[in-house]
Amino acid sequence: MQQQLQSQRTRPLLLVFKAEHRDSTKTEPPEGLKATGFGTHLSVEWGYPPGVAASYFPLVFELQYREQGSSEWEQEPDVGEQTSYYVYDVKPDTVYILAVRCKNSDGKGFWSDWSTPVIVNLGQATAKPAQSEAQ
Repeated sequence: MQQQLQSQRTRPLLLVFKAEHRDSTKTEPPEGLKATGFGTHLSVEWGYPPGVAASYFPLVFELQYREQGSSEWEQEPDVGEQTSYYVYDVKPDTVYILAVRCKNSDGKGFWSDWSTPVIVNLGQATAKPAQSEAQ
């Protein structure tokens, strides 16, 4: 009887301490955010956070962008696992600020902080790191 009680007490303790690391993971933000604009489209690409391998730890991404001077962000929540994305129907000759974040693809864990924002001027079609106004 005593052996049976010990084994019953031991099993639940083992289960209590079994937790997956991914349940509480918050990665660094994606890096290398780049954007180019042409006409009414933005082409955006980025890389995985440092030290995270796509084959071992797949991530999903979310993109946000806004016109410079606006405080209202537009979000593209359905980016999925890809590390590039096209945004359509933006205004030509307009300056946009963009940022991206990531999370474990199985939905566990937390969203990363937003990446360092970049600015893309659709009149110039090149992106550069955003200044303090973008924050």
